[in-house]
Amino acid sequence: MTKPTTNKGEILKPSLDKSIFLPSLLFSLAIIIPMILMGEALNPYITAINNFVSHSFGWAYMAYGTIGLFFLAWVAFGPLANVKLGNADDKPAFNDSSWAFMILAAGFGIGVVNWSMVEPMITMASAPAGAEPFSAKAAEDALAYGLIHWGPFLWVGYMALGLPFAYFLFARKPKVQRFALCFEPILGQKRVEGPIGTAINAFAVFGLIGGIGTTLGLAIPLLAGLLSVFIGIEHTMFVEVGVLLFFGALTMYSLSKTISKGMKLLSDFNGWLVVVVLGAMILFGPTAYIMNSFTSIFGNAMELMPHVFTWTDTYGLSNGYAQDQSVFYMAWYIAYAPQMGLFVACVSRGRTLKNVVLGCVGYGSLSAFVFFAILGAFAVQLQLTGTVDLAANFNEHGIPSTVALALSNTPLPALAVPIYLLMVAIFVITTIEACTRNLASMTNKNISGDIEPSTSSRLIWCAIIIAISFGVILVGGLDVVVTLALVPTVPLVALSFLATYCMVKAARKDFPHLFRSKYTAIERHEDGSLTVKTAEL
Repeated sequence: MTKPTTNKGEILKPSLDKSIFLPSLLFSLAIIIPMILMGEALNPYITAINNFVSHSFGWAYMAYGTIGLFFLAWVAFGPLANVKLGNADDKPAFNDSSWAFMILAAGFGIGVVNWSMVEPMITMASAPAGAEPFSAKAAEDALAYGLIHWGPFLWVGYMALGLPFAYFLFARKPKVQRFALCFEPILGQKRVEGPIGTAINAFAVFGLIGGIGTTLGLAIPLLAGLLSVFIGIEHTMFVEVGVLLFFGALTMYSLSKTISKGMKLLSDFNGWLVVVVLGAMILFGPTAYIMNSFTSIFGNAMELMPHVFTWTDTYGLSNGYAQDQSVFYMAWYIAYAPQMGLFVACVSRGRTLKNVVLGCVGYGSLSAFVFFAILGAFAVQLQLTGTVDLAANFNEHGIPSTVALALSNTPLPALAVPIYLLMVAIFVITTIEACTRNLASMTNKNISGDIEPSTSSRLIWCAIIIAISFGVILVGGLDVVVTLALVPTVPLVALSFLATYCMVKAARKDFPHLFRSKYTAIERHEDGSLTVKTAEL
């Protein structure tokens, strides 16, 4: 990738763009300071905001997912399928396994390894598909809902907004990495580089800050809880803060390396570790039960998918399940969409749009399928057979204790807990690193393509992310986590529809020959001969 240069040919070094960084920093401080000063006293206000946004704008989030699904199918199988990210002769920068492991580590690794055992308990209790709570049918539906939420639902949520960002960054090859570039076809270059563009860029950064705050607000307490169980200490807020600071320091070290020497190596190791762990669960766990779950979950998910993608529970049949789960998930994914678009583009140089869409949605959905068919089904079996009451434990003690309780009932708990702890720890590092790199890229000047932002800006953003996570730990509770995902994404939903339109408009201008319709027919001449004729409209 050619580096940005001056008119004299001098190479420009990446540097902080204060017009975007300073508003983003002020927004971060506006989140951090009240949480540190007020702590749990913020909870009533956070709950009120959460309820307002999820009930007032739930329809917009679900419309985003439904329209996004059709948009991605059009990109993968339509005229843009063979458009490359990068130059025409570029080869993929990473092999398929490394590419997939990095995408999964950045996109959902830290979430799915834990929620695959917890979400089925929530869904079994609510029974949104109409079954009796905690019945066999409710269990079957719960695993299907989990597969949908963490499979196609998640990757459509990421890529429906992330793909236009990737297209404008790597197909058009601008000199900066700015979300506002997605809107150049309707705003023009002057507005994109002016106050309107700055505001759009700031909204994208705000959304990503909310997304990473949500992720770490769930991940750090879980990691601290597992660590407390493993080494036999009490799970306290001080343990959570210690875990956050420790892994923040490890992430800063990894950030000092290039992506091929830092995150790629961690993702490769953790990806194969996941394969070994899940394979061991099949071999040493309830093998027949798990294998039967594969076919059962897949069939049920195909039946429920249209319902999950469109349902907002207008008449309150699920006691808020649609808002608390489906709407929350989609908001969380939209918050991550600009970062995933940028990250996917950075590691997908040399791949076509078809490869990117089918790879992300395909690998992502397959991984979710495997997690819920193995870990999810195992947790459901523990609940249904009465071995342990995971649902009651979740209601009383939360996610970390529930995951630890499930792991303690695996065939080899002495090995399962430490290996699982290592797996989650690496996912925490890769998640923070991916977000930090992208926040730094979006707030740096003189960056194009896959050029990395300055080390100092990466470290600054890592510190900001750690501070936000510290505030979430102080306030505590799922409501603050949910609200961090919901509120910043309200403007991003509107921008996403415009970004999709702009990508199609730009592609028609960039590749007009791909959109010309050609018709072929057989013509019979007066002498009886036949010819094939192609007409272009």
